[in-house]
Amino acid sequence: MHRLLPELVDRITKFATSALGATNVSVALRKPGDEEPTTWSCGEPPPTALTKRIMGIRAVVIVEDARRTADDWVGAYAAAPVLVDGEHVGGVCVAERESRPWSARDVDVLRELAALISHCYSQRRIVDELLELSHVDELTSLYNRRGFNNLGEQELRLASRERRPVGLFFIDLNGMKQINDDLGHEEGDRALVDAATLLRKTFRDSDVVARLGGDEFAVLAHDCSERGADAVRDRLDAAIANFNAAALRSYRLSMSVGLVTRMPDDTRPLAELVKEADARMYREKRRNRRAAASALATSYTWTTSPLEADAETA
Repeated sequence: MHRLLPELVDRITKFATSALGATNVSVALRKPGDEEPTTWSCGEPPPTALTKRIMGIRAVVIVEDARRTADDWVGAYAAAPVLVDGEHVGGVCVAERESRPWSARDVDVLRELAALISHCYSQRRIVDELLELSHVDELTSLYNRRGFNNLGEQELRLASRERRPVGLFFIDLNGMKQINDDLGHEEGDRALVDAATLLRKTFRDSDVVARLGGDEFAVLAHDCSERGADAVRDRLDAAIANFNAAALRSYRLSMSVGLVTRMPDDTRPLAELVKEADARMYREKRRNRRAAASALATSYTWTTSPLEADAETA
């Protein structure tokens, strides 16, 4: 749910207490994908039983004397459902400690509040969908560079506040030029999607996994110490090896990885962490190239050594 919705609902509840002359106005909304509702309240927080009742109503409910119910401190309440495109997403409730008669005007104001909250919810959901599209890479469905930067900065602030380490993985998919040149860009796209799938399976849902562009990926892993980062790298290497053993490809998927860990007292911004992880990734790529060249050279057997050949020629 968009970050502006809580602020809008909070303002609405405060306005409602004045418009209705009430001591408590509560809103309960279920965010997409959440099982439990999120509640806002101006005044004393509503008891759990009342929140459940708010989430369950499908029409306006008026209770002028609730002292015989199990709603704790609630003596009277009036509630209306919040509907978005016919879908029930929550409710708004006005509650009092003592019994209270509710006028026709009170009910009208309550309905208007529910309609206003419904409109805010609907508009924010549309904005959320647009923002999500602008933050997601179309090919791999990972976050794109913009999404990584925005969510990554939020994660760093949260990690600093909660004093948790984070690990930044900068990843380059090796051999992409050769795959594109020899097998075509369609196969290159397939390799990128395979790499994205491996990263998504290796890291947690709560980690920020992104394709920065081309053959470059980045992951910001929360609560990830140096030891934890090494374990994640081992899991990624194992996942790549298993993929290559099982997949019917004419090439082997390979990744170069640069890793930086930011501990709780570290204040480096995301851009600096990315720069350092990028440099470490390139160092690993160069080491891999030298190792491959050395292995190729030592695998070649001379029938006659170069020195012997020169001596025979002389």
